[in-house]
Amino acid sequence: MLKEEMPILNLYIVIKGKAKVCASSANGKDLTLSYYVSEGIIGDIELMTNSRVASSSVIAITNFECIAIPYDENLKVLKNNLAFLNHLSQGLAIKLLRSSKDYVSSSLHSAEERLCSYIFENSNDGRFDEKLIDVSNLTGMSYRHLSRLLKKLCNENILVRKNGYYSVVNFEKLYNKSVKS
Repeated sequence: MLKEEMPILNLYIVIKGKAKVCASSANGKDLTLSYYVSEGIIGDIELMTNSRVASSSVIAITNFECIAIPYDENLKVLKNNLAFLNHLSQGLAIKLLRSSKDYVSSSLHSAEERLCSYIFENSNDGRFDEKLIDVSNLTGMSYRHLSRLLKKLCNENILVRKNGYYSVVNFEKLYNKSVKS
C-alpha cells in the first residue's frame, strides 16, 4: 500500500481490514511497529510534519479499505479544522504511548515475558494463530528464539501446538509469565 521513503499524496482513513506498519533499517531488516485493524489514520505523521514522503511502510494483510483524502486539495481545510486536529492529536498521542510502552518492554523485560504478554493479549478464545515472523518482529526477537520459546511453553503445558496454530491450555501460567503493567 505505502512504501517507506516513497511519496505520499493522501491522508488515508482506514475503513476495514488489517494492515501492518513497518520501518526498515539500512541492513534490510524490517521492524513491525503496529497494526491497523478496521480503524485509524495513515499519513497523520506526514501531514503534521509537512513531509510528503512516507515515514514507514504500510502492508495490507487482508482486504484493506481506506478513504483517500488528497493532501494538496485539502491541506488548508484539514489544518484549520479544530475537531479534526483534536482527533488527529489524540491518535498521535496513542501511537506515542504505545511506542513508549513497547520500548520500555523490550528494554526491561525478557523475551519470554514479552512473548507471553503478546500471546495473552492477542489470542482469541485460546487460539493463537498469528504469523510467527510478525510476532518475532513485534516482540523484538529472532524467529529462531521465538521458536525455542514456543517449544518451551509447550513443554511447560502452557501451550499446545495444533495444526497451524497454538492453543493456550493454561491461561494462569501464561499470565504469570507475562509482563505486568
